[in-house]
Amino acid sequence: MIAFFVEFMGRVMTKSSIKEEMKSDDNSPRSKTNLKSIDNINEFAENIINTVHEPLLILDKDLRVVAASRSFYNFFKVDFEETIGKLNYDLGNRQWNIPKLKELLETILPEKSIFDDYEVEHNFSAIGKRTLLLNARQIDRNLAEEKFILIAIEDITKRKLAEEARLSSENRYRRLFETAKDGILILDAETGKITDVNPFLIDLLGYSKEQFIEKEIWEIGFFKDIAANKDKFLELQRKEYVRYENLPLETTDGRKINVEFVSNVYLVNEQRVIQCNIRDITERERAEVKLRRSEEKFSSAFRSASYALIITRLSDGKIIEVNDAFFVNTGYTSEEAVGKTTVELNLWVDENDRNFVISELLRGKRISSKSFSFRKKSGHFLIGLFSAELITIQMEKCILSSINDITELKRIEDALIKSETEFRILAESMPQMVWITRPDGWNIYFNQQWLDYTGQTLEESYGHGWNKPFHPEDQQHAWDAWQNATQNNATYSIESRLRRADGVYKWFLVRGVPIMDASGKILKWFGTCTNINGLKLVEQELIKAKEKAEESDKLKTEFLAQMSHEIRTPLNIILGNAEYLNDSFCDKMDLDARNCFEGIDLASKRIIRTVDLILNVSELQTSGYIPDLRRVDLHSVILSKLYQEHQLSAKKKGLELIYTCKDKDANIIADEYSITQVFANLIDNAIKYTEKGKVEILLEKNSTGAIIVKIKDTGIGMSTEFLPKVFDPFVQEEQGYTRSFDGNGLGLALVKNYCKINNAQIEIESKKNIGSTFRVTFSKG
Repeated sequence: MIAFFVEFMGRVMTKSSIKEEMKSDDNSPRSKTNLKSIDNINEFAENIINTVHEPLLILDKDLRVVAASRSFYNFFKVDFEETIGKLNYDLGNRQWNIPKLKELLETILPEKSIFDDYEVEHNFSAIGKRTLLLNARQIDRNLAEEKFILIAIEDITKRKLAEEARLSSENRYRRLFETAKDGILILDAETGKITDVNPFLIDLLGYSKEQFIEKEIWEIGFFKDIAANKDKFLELQRKEYVRYENLPLETTDGRKINVEFVSNVYLVNEQRVIQCNIRDITERERAEVKLRRSEEKFSSAFRSASYALIITRLSDGKIIEVNDAFFVNTGYTSEEAVGKTTVELNLWVDENDRNFVISELLRGKRISSKSFSFRKKSGHFLIGLFSAELITIQMEKCILSSINDITELKRIEDALIKSETEFRILAESMPQMVWITRPDGWNIYFNQQWLDYTGQTLEESYGHGWNKPFHPEDQQHAWDAWQNATQNNATYSIESRLRRADGVYKWFLVRGVPIMDASGKILKWFGTCTNINGLKLVEQELIKAKEKAEESDKLKTEFLAQMSHEIRTPLNIILGNAEYLNDSFCDKMDLDARNCFEGIDLASKRIIRTVDLILNVSELQTSGYIPDLRRVDLHSVILSKLYQEHQLSAKKKGLELIYTCKDKDANIIADEYSITQVFANLIDNAIKYTEKGKVEILLEKNSTGAIIVKIKDTGIGMSTEFLPKVFDPFVQEEQGYTRSFDGNGLGLALVKNYCKINNAQIEIESKKNIGSTFRVTFSKG
């Protein structure tokens, strides 16, 4: 329409130009007739233009306004004087200074002469923000010697807003369609063909979009129960609304789901469409099943609860349900209680307690584990922990209450309070400092003796403040021992110095034990601090005395070692020289001389044996002997050789020496030298103290596989009283110069120590004048 008026005005302007030429060239009747006709045309065109709703504007070649339609003045709220002759950009106080209008008039129009539907958006001060559609024509006047620009303006603001609103609505619908958590199908209402499907339904059923689009709904297998044939679809068209509450569908992967199916018909761009909404209600049904089960569980829990449960209506206070424990606790059966109020049952001992409960519940608060007194049917009282809250049952407000009978617990609690009071009296009267902690070791109690001795306040002592009075050198040890005790449920016991209020430190035995319940769980720690300062001082003196004695013993041992060395050296020289003289002059000496040399030899060897024993004992006492532990064959390496070595000495005394090996697998881990000395000493002693009979050596294994060696003789034996001392050094049963046998009493002491080094055990059985048996047992392996 606008383009038509612009074209029309172009022609009028051209005719107006012709009229001007005719005025100047010809005054003939024909010219006058033509001029009148042209005036009529101008007047007609001007009347039409002024009736056009859209604003029109005519500019000269300098872009000044030549003419404007009435609608222009009305629309832009300007008048004739501030428009005609004005530069287009200055109109309306320069509100027409629009960059896009400049582009049209100065760049586009000179090249194209005609331009339609040029959209301009601008914020006008008089009429606000507008979107305008401009149609422009460049018109020649006076046979192309003068040019004008005709501009038709159409306000499309409302149309643009409506279009934007439509697009926004479509976008919102599309977003809803794409993001909906229900499946959506769009059908052509006339053909029944599917025109769109949203992603949720594609994901839900596992079909691709291509499997839906352009298919008729009754072609889709899983909708056969909805629209099995065209007749059903026609019924859907006619009803325009169909709803299925619980429709079973099967997905492409074989899952069975239940859906709610709703379809209705509506218009889109004057075309009827059917929208089908498909909601997966599988989870909802599962939730309903869970709810039913939960209700069943609640009912079961309500019935089987060990404490009384009561449901009463808030409106009239009447009881509508009680559980079995209500009868056990109160004596009222369900038949006696239901339909009555707690006031009618005379259940509350103090009516103020009931009023408090109702008041708190009406204020939206819960009652949790409050202790109240209740009256039983028998008239006896019970103390119960009472809890209550408002619940809704079938749209009606009710009170769910519970009563847990704690009468016996309260009695025990009172007894416990009495016991704790008595304990505090006892603790305060004790001479020791007494303390109690929580299971985690946090101190919660100290008696007055602690406060008096340390000078600390209770606040300073609570928690871990107990560690402050400990001597700086003892604090870490005390703390570590306490941590170990609390973490391992062990007894805490240390000796430590505690600072008195005047700064003096005294020794205390600090001891704590855990108090546990029947299951072994720690309830608290109970402890005392006992003054042992006097005992500690005595102990320190004893330690000094012991150290002094040990030092003396060490000096004695070192002296013996040194003296033994000084004795042994010259004796070896004497023995060597005597042996040399005996060998050199043996053939020339008489019997007495030979006996003298034999006496020198025996006496020298006796002294050397004594010196060896002293040196060996000295080595052991000064920790100078280092054993060489290795695998040794006890039979072949030690006992067999000793048996051979002692045959001559036994024979000289007329004794029978017997060696019996019952198990030749006699390997042991031992120090070969010291074990050889053990059995050499035992065999020597057996032969020495036996005047007639025999000496037996027996190697065997016991039932556990341990190796045992027995040295048995028929000698003089020992008394029962002497046996406990047999392994003591320098001890013999016969003492003094009149004793029957020589010796220094070191042999068996050395044997005992050598056995200890080799992890062997030595035992003795002996009877006076019958004989002795020494038994050496080696650990298995």
